[in-house]
Amino acid sequence: MGRLFGTPWRETHRENKFPFTEQSSLRARSGGQLLEGVVLDASLYPPAGTSRYRLAKVTIASDRAIWYLGDGQQDELATAVLSFVSPEAILAFTDEHDRPAGVLVLDPLAALSIRGWGLGDHEFDAGDAEFCGSVCLPASAVGVTGLLLDDGTLLTGDVWLVGGDGVVLTQEERIRTGSCQVSIAETVLRVDVVGDPLFRRRLCSPTDRFDPPRWLQTITIVADNQTVVLTPDELGQIRIQLGANLADDSALRIALRDNQLMFEIVGTLTEGSRG
Repeated sequence: MGRLFGTPWRETHRENKFPFTEQSSLRARSGGQLLEGVVLDASLYPPAGTSRYRLAKVTIASDRAIWYLGDGQQDELATAVLSFVSPEAILAFTDEHDRPAGVLVLDPLAALSIRGWGLGDHEFDAGDAEFCGSVCLPASAVGVTGLLLDDGTLLTGDVWLVGGDGVVLTQEERIRTGSCQVSIAETVLRVDVVGDPLFRRRLCSPTDRFDPPRWLQTITIVADNQTVVLTPDELGQIRIQLGANLADDSALRIALRDNQLMFEIVGTLTEGSRG
């Protein structure tokens, strides 16, 4: 049977202020004292945090206590709820968008001692409940972590992006150079906002009356059992020009009428040589 040497982690820190700094008084402005051994460990990583994470405030209600995580700039980076009815050892913080922001490891029974502080807000001055640097994990802000809508809804996880009018979405594979000149392959999403050339017509014309244009895609010419398909060039244009040769058969005329191309056959089949 294996034997355990040394003192278990939680027992080691019951008699000191860890995970708070030794300079922290752990006393709120209201006089409430957070006893040593209530908080045994921590791992903090708020997405919008900067530095010097601290316990900024504890709000006590009849059946719960709300813990507020702050930093050197703001007091409400994230919150966690401790239930007095069924206290748990893990106190999980989330920010205003329900993103994970860290955890505290508590002694559940010892944590109930804060009920003696009284109902209401119990704020801590900067430095009175500051966490050690070893439990503060810097959260990288690289990349997109969510999409915040106009109504305040945050979309995270798997999100479908659909390009609307005038918006083109393209997935590209790129190679960038990382540290030590190492090539790193990454997938990026390119968003091109090209606009809608018909936006003015959409605004001025009712939706039920708007008839979207049908662009000319190809021109197919069939003659003498031969088929020729004309397609647009890189600019989306199909150029039709007059030729120098005279034809024996009917002539093809192309005219612009009411912003439309009109194709007409003029004349009848004639006999004889070209002249």
